[in-house]
Amino acid sequence: MYGMTQPRHNQLLHIVLFKCSRADVFYIQEGTGLTVRPGDLVIVEADRGTDLGTVAEADVDWQRAKERKEHYAEEHYRWLVMYSQNAATAQEGTGAGLMAANSLQGSAIGGMGPPSGHHMQEPNSGELKPKMIKRLAQSHEIHALRDKEGNEAKAKRMCMQKVKEHGLNMEILDAEFQM
Repeated sequence: MYGMTQPRHNQLLHIVLFKCSRADVFYIQEGTGLTVRPGDLVIVEADRGTDLGTVAEADVDWQRAKERKEHYAEEHYRWLVMYSQNAATAQEGTGAGLMAANSLQGSAIGGMGPPSGHHMQEPNSGELKPKMIKRLAQSHEIHALRDKEGNEAKAKRMCMQKVKEHGLNMEILDAEFQM
């Protein structure tokens, strides 16, 4: 993180939601004066650059953050399965011939398999690795989100067409662009 300090384990954290009930845990670097409330749109650091999300919960302790992240991971998985089943039902009606929802296994759903044990977990899930909230989103970024959503819909349609053209045994559930 290029010299940025990681949050202390007694520092309060924030749960930020993205599309499809995807959520992650974030912190605010001390000394910035930034405060966020549920409903605020924020720019956060992401695995590849930055992303825009909505604060779902603010000022939660580490244990609550871990519990909420697990809850949202399960919600995200349920959302993908529901979306897959709805897409398969619609495709059966049109004869598109893509993989049926009941044959989804392991990493076929957007890289996420079904919950193992009682919760879906990441490697080393016993330890949270919060990322940083950089700032509140600006109006031009919020407007750019609409363009991004349009590009995602185009990318999804294109991928679905390629799957069909090549006769691949897979189902495209979603496409996602980062900021």
